[in-house]
Amino acid sequence: MLITKSGYCDSCSKFLILLRHNCSSKTRLNLNHTIIMKNQVLTQEEDRIKFSKILKEKMKKGFVIVERNDKLPFAVLSKKGQKVNHNVNFIFSCATLGLWSIPWMYQSFVSSREKRILVAIDEDGNTFEDKCF
Repeated sequence: MLITKSGYCDSCSKFLILLRHNCSSKTRLNLNHTIIMKNQVLTQEEDRIKFSKILKEKMKKGFVIVERNDKLPFAVLSKKGQKVNHNVNFIFSCATLGLWSIPWMYQSFVSSREKRILVAIDEDGNTFEDKCF
């Protein structure tokens, strides 16, 4: 027989589930058979809240959600590259005798590309971010 009781711990204020089981139906409940477990449902909700906060932060930085899965919490985000004004960069490059051509090439090849990232929660409940190619 398994008896479940849930509530808040008096000393640490965490929400806990208290599981007690009897070895046989005739014996009384023993303190030796008491197991305290953290509520898995609450930790999953905390992970989803943390995941949503990270997505909101990325969206404030200009990312757009391309794909999202809530069963296996992950999302693919995309951000368009910066538009490069080649006319202004050419003038700066001529004025600086070609020194401006290095930042101009960086803007043209790196900053103007679309950025895609993957944000997900692993098995331990930690959020991580990885580049998509």
